Amino acid sequence: GGGGGGGGGGGGALDIEGAHDRDAICVRWQPRAGDPSAGLLLSAGYDLQIKLWDARAPSRPLHTLQGHVAPRVARQKGIFQPQFCAGGRYVVASGEGSEALSLYSAESGATLSRGRIGCTASTLSWCESRRQLGVATGKTLRFFEPRLA
Repeated sequence: GGGGGGGGGGGGALDIEGAHDRDAICVRWQPRAGDPSAGLLLSAGYDLQIKLWDARAPSRPLHTLQGHVAPRVARQKGIFQPQFCAGGRYVVASGEGSEALSLYSAESGATLSRGRIGCTASTLSWCESRRQLGVATGKTLRFFEPRLA
């Protein structure tokens, strides 16, 4: 299923039932200030999937992003806080056991780049004004300035 509103006693304006095969652990709205058609959101779950949804028609995801987890890790637990960046044009993600960041097009879902950062990111944060990506890894904070088109 998917879509609909207010069911289940939560009083929500939107429910996307069964959005993930395992528990969802992250949801983010695309930052499009002043855009009345904005309705794109991303979700990530313990099923190791990142999905992009059109909240106006959420019966199925627009895109399911692939490749952000390390194939050598036998039991991965999740995706670490994927983020929209560059005004919502891109999604950046890392997965448990992966020392890489993956960059995807929010419009097409295509993988644009994947680069090694030499550490496993436990959380990510994009700063629009600085055009920097903050990465927490263990007791260290690292900052990157990705080259974006």
